[in-house]
Order: sequence, then structure tokens, then C-alpha cells
Amino acid sequence: MTYEAPWAFLLLLIVPFVFFYRRAGGKSRGTDFSSVTQDYHIPITIKQRLSQAPYVLYMIALILLIIALARPREGYDTVREVTNGIAINMVLDRSSSMGTQVKADGSKNRLDAVKEAFVSFIGGDGKDLTGRDNDLIGLITFGRYGETLAPLTLSHDTLIAFTETIKLIENREEDGTSIGDALALAAARLQDTESINNSADYTIENKVIILLTDGQNNGGTVSPIDAAYLAAQWDIKLYTIGFGAGYYRNAFGMIKKIPAGYGVDEETLQKMADITEGKYFSADSEESLAEIYREIDGLEKSRIETFTYKNYNEKYLPFAFSGLILMLLAFILSSTWLRRVP
Repeated sequence: MTYEAPWAFLLLLIVPFVFFYRRAGGKSRGTDFSSVTQDYHIPITIKQRLSQAPYVLYMIALILLIIALARPREGYDTVREVTNGIAINMVLDRSSSMGTQVKADGSKNRLDAVKEAFVSFIGGDGKDLTGRDNDLIGLITFGRYGETLAPLTLSHDTLIAFTETIKLIENREEDGTSIGDALALAAARLQDTESINNSADYTIENKVIILLTDGQNNGGTVSPIDAAYLAAQWDIKLYTIGFGAGYYRNAFGMIKKIPAGYGVDEETLQKMADITEGKYFSADSEESLAEIYREIDGLEKSRIETFTYKNYNEKYLPFAFSGLILMLLAFILSSTWLRRVP
């Protein structure tokens, strides 16, 4: 318990002065009479025993009122956390070319490597990546057409589960690389984040698209450059990744490594990133892809701001009420049953 006006306790110094004043001269001596007989004792009545009760009640009432004047109160802290998160739309190419092997033994293809890196990015890898717990993240995949696999969400476990279901496009009519359409769709989803987020404790500080492809735009109705300008208009930053990693078997049956950036339209991806003040990355292996996600993770950090409020429950009313009741009781007793006759 704390006190808003502790200086009021100085008034307690009045109490002993009042007490000693009454003991010294405040009490009437009355009239002395000679004793008729030394053996006769007049019994003391209850009224006489309680004659000092009003005075005691006044003193207690005074102490209680002084305590009330000091404003006793109990305080407790209320902590409010405001998360300044980032809205991120991941745009992943799942065209048939993403089936190119990234391991010489053929145990993993590009899409497998991308899914693994993406899961580590959003959930953490127990090492350098701590996860994006405070960010709204969505997932869009594309081939000839872009589609929203998972809307922007904070439920990252669900997002990871959706990621595991991504498969290479097998239908030839759906195969292709419509980078512009997928980017435009991702930008539109991010532009609509304000209607998604209704929490006063969550603020979207930045909007980001991470687009990964291993090829060149060869379909769709929106050009990649036009889509990048659209993202820039909506203050969305674009990180583009060209993933040209892999191995192939030549005509002699020998396994050869694919040159870095082979088949990737790096010039267009670079220009798209520049338009939005983002950055282009080139990955030629699993390791370099993981390093790129670590770099992006460092570039885009969410923040949590903590606000502490002090709340108080006032406790002076019981003291004030009790003091007034005692003072009223003392007045009634001294004016009626315990009234002194001059």
C-alpha cells in the first residue's frame, strides 16, 4: 500500500498534544466533600466507567481521518505489448523446372530445397533463424497461373502445413512461369492487410514480398515490371531470388553442375527489386539459398513495444467513513447518555 499525500501523517503529532492537554487541565476537578465514613464506598456505575468513551472515540476518529487524508491506495502494473509486425507474402515458383535436382545424388529438387528454406525462415532453424512469430505471412504459388495457397496469417503452424502440400505442376496446360501475375496478386493481398488486421495491439510496420523463381516470365497478362511498379505504388518492398541451382546429366551420362543463374532472367528480377527499393539475390545451392533467407531475416525485423501503466485502487474511503461514524457516535453519546452536567 502506498500513500498519495504522506505528509498528512504529520498531523498525527496533534494527537499526543490533545491527549496530554486533557490529562493536564482539560478535565474538571469538581467539588471535594468530606467523607461521612471511611468504611462506606459508593459503587462506580457503568455510566461513570464509560464517561471517557466519547473522548476516546474522538481521538480514534481523528486518527482515521488523518489516514484518509493521506490517501492510501494499492497500485498494480498493467503491461500492454504492441507488436509492430511485418506483412510478408511469399511467392514461390512451382513450375516443372523446379523439379531440377539440387543434389548430385538426385535426393532433393529445387522445390524441396525452397520449401525447406521457407519453413526455416518462418519457424526458425534453432540456429541463426529465430522465426517470424510476430509477422503476418501469406503464401502464393505460381506456374502459368498464380494462386493464393495461404492468406496472410499469424498461424504459422497452419502455414507450414500448407507449405508441405506444395507440389510441382504436372499438367502441361498449367505449366509456365507467370511472374507478373503472381506478383500483382501478392501485392493486392498485402494492400488489403488493413482490413485483415483489426487489433489495436498489432501494427503493420512494413509490407514485403519475397519472390523466388528459377526461370523467366513466359505467361500471364501482367508484366513483371508493371507488377513491380504496382507494388512500389503501394509501398511494398520486393526481394527477388533467382534460384538457378542444380545438376544435370549430359549426353555422356556424366553429372554436371548447372552454372549459377542459368535460365534465370536476372536483369528483370534486379530491375523489379530496384523499383521497390528492395534487393535481388542469386542462389546457386541450398547453402546460398539458406544464407539469402538469413540476410532477409536480418533486413526485416519486427518490433515489440511494451507500455506499462500504473493503476491504483483508492483505499481512503473506509478510513474516512469509519472516522465520521465514530465522530458522530461520540457526539451522540456526549450529548445524551454520557452528557456531562456543568
